[in-house]
Amino acid sequence: MAYPTGMTRKALEHLQTIPAEILAAVARGEIDLNKVARTELALRGLDWSAKWVGFPEAERISNLIPVRGAKGKMIAVSVPE
Repeated sequence: MAYPTGMTRKALEHLQTIPAEILAAVARGEIDLNKVARTELALRGLDWSAKWVGFPEAERISNLIPVRGAKGKMIAVSVPE
């Protein structure tokens, strides 16, 4: 079985160190890795490109989700409550 394309070797090496219990919870939908990633980036003051934007802006961004618009352009929408 192959990993999804677009992942770097370094990213794959990091994934391979995640405990099986956590991976299983993610696979079952019990952990939303997208939400975890948005939160972690905000806590570091980073945007979705891992660019420093400061903590207030990163927190604002973390409450949005990226979606592909009608013409294929990425846009941000508010996270539903």
